[in-house]
Amino acid sequence: AKSADRQARFDRQRAIFKACDEVWERQFNAARQARDTGAYKAIHEQRNACRSQARE
Repeated sequence: AKSADRQARFDRQRAIFKACDEVWERQFNAARQARDTGAYKAIHEQRNACRSQARE
């Protein structure tokens, strides 16, 4: 049961990372197209905050 729990946690973490990265990619590409370099830092910070939820 222990390995199943670990696998479930890993799968959940991977799913969160994937969702965070998809949102990040859309936002980053939109900012890049708009040449809004000022938004990059906030977009990266948002991605890091999103990904940190997976570690809880």
